[in-house]
Amino acid sequence: MDEQVEKLNSFINEYYKSGLDGVKLNELGKNISALLYYLESVRSEIHNEFQINIDQLIEEGNSVSRATNKTHVDYPAMYQLRHLMKAGYEVLGMIRTNISFLKQEMSSNINN
Repeated sequence: MDEQVEKLNSFINEYYKSGLDGVKLNELGKNISALLYYLESVRSEIHNEFQINIDQLIEEGNSVSRATNKTHVDYPAMYQLRHLMKAGYEVLGMIRTNISFLKQEMSSNINN
């Protein structure tokens, strides 16, 4: 998972350094989409383990809030993935917006 997180960080940084190059934006969009798809499956697996751990701690006599707090400490990847993936989806949305803008610009240049 760490390797994919580093790749996603790399692609996001590459996006912020790039200009309005449609080919590059398209490539970044495909790469980010693929990584987010993979990370969703990882997050799903971690979430299942997260929930199981909460249930076990509650059965041991912990309150729900205490079990949740302990589980957050035991599974820091949940927090990391939630915030990193949110940023990834936001960047992907910006890439799509930029590509749409480029298409409109090309269309208006052809029509003029």
